[in-house]
Amino acid sequence: MSRVEDAIALVTSYADDDSHGYELRCRDYGVGSDCAGLVRMYAAACEGVAVSDYPDFGTWSEVSTLTARGWTATEFSKAAMRRGDVLLRALGDSTGHTVVYLGDGMIVGAEGNWDGRRGDSSGNEVTVRAYYDYRYNWILRPPASCYVDARDEWVQAGDGRWWYRHADGSYTSSDWERIGGRWYLFDADGWMLTGWQQVGGRWYYLSETHGDPPYGSMRTGWVQVGGKWYFLTDDGSMATGWVRDGGSWYWTDEDGSMHVGWKQVGGKWYWLNPDGSMSADEVELIDGTFYGFDSSGAMLSHSLSVKSS
Repeated sequence: MSRVEDAIALVTSYADDDSHGYELRCRDYGVGSDCAGLVRMYAAACEGVAVSDYPDFGTWSEVSTLTARGWTATEFSKAAMRRGDVLLRALGDSTGHTVVYLGDGMIVGAEGNWDGRRGDSSGNEVTVRAYYDYRYNWILRPPASCYVDARDEWVQAGDGRWWYRHADGSYTSSDWERIGGRWYLFDADGWMLTGWQQVGGRWYYLSETHGDPPYGSMRTGWVQVGGKWYFLTDDGSMATGWVRDGGSWYWTDEDGSMHVGWKQVGGKWYWLNPDGSMSADEVELIDGTFYGFDSSGAMLSHSLSVKSS
């Protein structure tokens, strides 16, 4: 289904909810909106943009705002109307009005505050109704890309945050989603998370830089953050304690950071080289003294402990 159809479904559903009434110059969509506000909601959905990030406009600025975003504006003709068009009367006076044409002789629009109260007790303030002639002088049509069958896609908000829009307009919230072979985590509002995140008592690291791996994707293996190295297991959770990787053993402290130097574990001493790998079955010269380590990496009790000359 195209974004135009998604947008039509959005505004007709909004009109059907009588908790939303006509409110002049209002953009608090939980309360209501005026006619231009409803078209703004529709236009944002057509373009796949959050309505909070879409420029506001009135009937007097609607043509310039929408055409600047790729919409086409043509002189009104009833014969030219097609489903998804925005109809506009904009003559520079207080009689401006705008609606969305649904096809088959029907429109949806915010018509007026008939009872002077919030909400829509009459059911006719924000409503789907039969088309009527309001001396419209413009038809505004969404960009061609809005008519293409919708697909799953990343959408960036004006403040730089990202969310992932499914073809049906839905999105993942408070959960993981696998996209393009990689895992991403989204907060309760559907925004993609980055950096360290704790889920179910475990810590995960989501890329904070653009490139390879992709921004926001869950990392596995070794990752350097803030000058320290951490090991993320195959399921993405941060490791603590002993880690085996590439044939070598490593120790990660309680905060997950890789340990170097001496480490006592279970009453035994181990030596972690500058690259973090554990010494095993060998003799090491450490700070001018020789130490021996068995095959498990534990320091031998009869270590040479001989100062080098």
